[in-house]
Amino acid sequence: MEKSYYCSEQVGQMQATYDSLVMLKMIEVAGCDIVNNPVNYYCYDWGDQYPVFLTCIKRVFGDAQHIEELINPHGEEENTFKLPLPELIQFAELLGKEESDRYVANFNRMLNRSCDYLDFSMEGIVVNASIQITLTGFYGILSPFLKVLLEIKQMVQQVIRECKSQITNSSQNIVLLKELNQRVVGSVPEVSITDSTTVVFAQIMKFLGGNSSSESSDNLTFSEMRNILTHVLDQVTINRKDDVA
Repeated sequence: MEKSYYCSEQVGQMQATYDSLVMLKMIEVAGCDIVNNPVNYYCYDWGDQYPVFLTCIKRVFGDAQHIEELINPHGEEENTFKLPLPELIQFAELLGKEESDRYVANFNRMLNRSCDYLDFSMEGIVVNASIQITLTGFYGILSPFLKVLLEIKQMVQQVIRECKSQITNSSQNIVLLKELNQRVVGSVPEVSITDSTTVVFAQIMKFLGGNSSSESSDNLTFSEMRNILTHVLDQVTINRKDDVA
């Protein structure tokens, strides 16, 4: 039976090409259109996936400014890129300096990565509204580096979404509680404005003698909650007048 084998050059081609494919899959999952705007992923040798990596970070971050290229004292090539991430401004504003600094310190740790197979590494820092990375070496596996960059951007966006959702949630709770306080004399239910609006609404309804639960409130919009609360408060006012009469 004849034996078949791959030479080292062929193995290198396959590994580099696979690395490129992994990177393209990552950015597709992240929302980049690689069907109508395809990227040539085939690699003929180690290092050929480097342009694919640059294309991927440009697709994800909008740009990848090459700000420095040099040979370090060890004879290694170093390339530094600046990736814009304007969301970091809002991120810092929503979290405050102390909490934002903790996240940034973690991001900086995440950005320090070495290739598990070849003499290649990435170092980086989050600075102002951007991520600055330095790639050291001539070639290596790049998909783990891209994975880290995507994770950082996704974490920033997720925190922003959560903070905005909490602000909206608290604002809605304040509106409901204010309306209750304005029309009900005496004690009111003790609730936290950080609770979900459905929970707060259910507690208000229970306080007013309604039969709403947090489960039944899940499908209500905030506008519907306000309308129901207004109707119930109107009924409470009418009942109070009848009792007085």
